[in-house]
Amino acid sequence: YAKTLFYHGRVMLELDKEEEALKSFLAAKDIYERNQNLKMLALIAEEIGMINRKQDLYDDALTNFREALTTYKQLKDSLSVISASLNIARVYLFKSEWDSCSLYYNNALEIAVQNYLSEITILHELGILYRSMQNLPEAERYFLAAYEKETDEEKKYMECLSLGYLYMQMGQTENARKYLKMSANSSKAYTQISAYDCLY
Repeated sequence: YAKTLFYHGRVMLELDKEEEALKSFLAAKDIYERNQNLKMLALIAEEIGMINRKQDLYDDALTNFREALTTYKQLKDSLSVISASLNIARVYLFKSEWDSCSLYYNNALEIAVQNYLSEITILHELGILYRSMQNLPEAERYFLAAYEKETDEEKKYMECLSLGYLYMQMGQTENARKYLKMSANSSKAYTQISAYDCLY
């Protein structure tokens, strides 16, 4: 029954019915607290955190994501620890709290490198973090690292787009043009449109 409530909450979220989703998650949480299913409690905490973040309730989101992180550490679930750490980092990114944001991104990256999990995603998001902070050379370092490690051709085009946009900001026109032209080869219309827009 609790699992059904959880999946109902997930479906409601997909339908953008956040209040109904929240009711289902809280009902499922009540049951799982009684039978101490830690994995499901952590998943629910993450989902509630996502709702909080979408509603700009950043402190509530942090509380839920931290609860999930603590439980995942207890369960020694590396992939989920990375996921929760990234969620916390993204909240701090929205709050423009760069030091806390950087701390959680780097913690996630350290685990990812040790376990070969999600490393490219984290490198890319660190690039976004430093670009937001206007530390463009540091952003370049992370975007290039993500580009060099990416083996999926389609995802590589997205890395090219990020690099092209960054080089535009840095005033490096030739580098910008080089990476934007590469990203325009993507099969994804959105990537192509973004590349052509920047080239224009």
